[in-house]
Amino acid sequence: MANCERLEQYKEEITDLKRSVEEARAFAVSKQDLVIELVRIGTALSGQKDHELLLEMIVGLAKRFTNADGCTLYIKDEKEKSLRFDIVQNDTLGVKMGGQSAKITWPPVALNLTDGSENHRNVSAHCALTGKIIKISDVYSSDFDFQGTKDFDANSGYRSKSMLVIPMRNHDSEVIGVIQLIKGC
Repeated sequence: MANCERLEQYKEEITDLKRSVEEARAFAVSKQDLVIELVRIGTALSGQKDHELLLEMIVGLAKRFTNADGCTLYIKDEKEKSLRFDIVQNDTLGVKMGGQSAKITWPPVALNLTDGSENHRNVSAHCALTGKIIKISDVYSSDFDFQGTKDFDANSGYRSKSMLVIPMRNHDSEVIGVIQLIKGC
């Protein structure tokens, strides 16, 4: 009887192993396309001379790889102590501003409050000031001041849900901008 039980156990282990191998193979195949796309993108980015087109490519790729509805790319303006909107895209709303698209008329995000202290109320400013990646699962229950986002939602009919805010760094590791990805619900 012990041999039969051992044989059944081996059969179950082999079945589990086959299932694991198939899952690993399916995962590798799904990621193969991503790797090919990343190599193609890296080649395109390294050869791109048009600064605006390059930034638009970065925003489009960031949205695609994170499955985000929208993306905003801010550039840090040291002189003005602010983050300037450089590219704004939201697929759900059909918004495309900055770069080679429509001009952005929104005011920059101040890095300092009126009293001169650092602006840690705004998520993009906080990201630029701290250099830290910020992940927010629910904009409407966050500690950051999302009044601008809430006003935008009220005016556009969009409903912001989650955000991923990432500092952009130069070759000296200084924060030069921020990429803010957003998903709605």
